[in-house]
Amino acid sequence: MNIQQIRQDLSFTAGYSGIQTPLPVDWAWLAALLSAVVVVGAASLQPWVDPADLLRDPLAVAELKGPACCKVYDGLVSNLGVILWMACAAICIFSGGLLAADRQFVAGYGKFLLAAGLFSGFLGFDDLFLVHENVLPAFGIPQPITYGAYGLLALAYIAASWQLILENRFWMLIGAIALLGSSVTIDWIFHSDSAWRIIVEDGAKFSGICLWTMFHATAAWSALSMRAGRS
Repeated sequence: MNIQQIRQDLSFTAGYSGIQTPLPVDWAWLAALLSAVVVVGAASLQPWVDPADLLRDPLAVAELKGPACCKVYDGLVSNLGVILWMACAAICIFSGGLLAADRQFVAGYGKFLLAAGLFSGFLGFDDLFLVHENVLPAFGIPQPITYGAYGLLALAYIAASWQLILENRFWMLIGAIALLGSSVTIDWIFHSDSAWRIIVEDGAKFSGICLWTMFHATAAWSALSMRAGRS
């Protein structure tokens, strides 16, 4: 099967092999960004709770509040981000497993989604337990080395799957990586506890997670729809 045929089969704007899909994937990127803006905006503008308590990681909130910790809403947005990481991992691993078992399907698509699922699960695990921030530094591994290793993993993932990434809404993945990278950069360079730094850093992180999840979910939807059209 040549690349042109794959491009036609994986097109989102029309059906695949004559099959129309009810999912409006052309608006998926907008839905992801709007969801992130609504969540982060509501957390930042509400008048009842310190926005930092909603946006930051629950462990970070607990360390700062000390005996005053903890409330059920502490780390709300961060926890939503972890849920999205794990949802993305579940979607990709389940879809990738189905496609990898189908030998008549496009070669490599199952592996692409399985790799995306494992990587997303790994990032979600790191986000949940602050592996890069608390665990690895306790073993003498500084954060810059960890960030570099994660960056190399991301590059390896993209290099191994670039053709299939380009067949999908790749700008969502570019946006996700840019937002996540911006969040890491702000965390690394600026050490202020000002409300605006926290809002920008954690808002960029949550928006990146939303775009990352939507990109992989729509890629899985497209692949499964194409598989259903051929069965």
